[in-house]
Amino acid sequence: LYKIHKTLDVIQLKAFDTGNYIADALLESKAKLAKQNNITMTLDGNIPANRVEDVNLVILISNLLDNAIEAAKQVDGERKIEIQSILKKNIWILSVKNSCVKDVVIRENRVETTKEDREAHGFGITNVERVTKKYGGNLLLSCENQVFTARAMLMLTT
Repeated sequence: LYKIHKTLDVIQLKAFDTGNYIADALLESKAKLAKQNNITMTLDGNIPANRVEDVNLVILISNLLDNAIEAAKQVDGERKIEIQSILKKNIWILSVKNSCVKDVVIRENRVETTKEDREAHGFGITNVERVTKKYGGNLLLSCENQVFTARAMLMLTT
């Protein structure tokens, strides 16, 4: 009974159950970082298992959430990140919305980096876009009313 109880404790502590254990581990890690910065992070939906190569899944989730955390932690008011994952037949849409200090200007689907060393930054979004194109999809960036949205669409094979 003790072993079963301990096992149940571990299962209950799992904050994300997307259907993809790699995504769950990444989300747990990013949620911990978000919480340390007083950012509320929520997820709605499932993440496809075995339909996106692990390395590409890591590129998508890590880069999108790292950017969202970086932007949200600069906000004085409510800090939040909303993740939505929609899987319909062979189309997967991963949308990450985060609060930001001000509306950013997006030109040709690019955000100009605000970091001092401009040459060493800005690769995350390029990598996310590369993954979406590899899967026959695209990445769309938008920002209005101090909410930044990155929406990645991928075409998946069965």
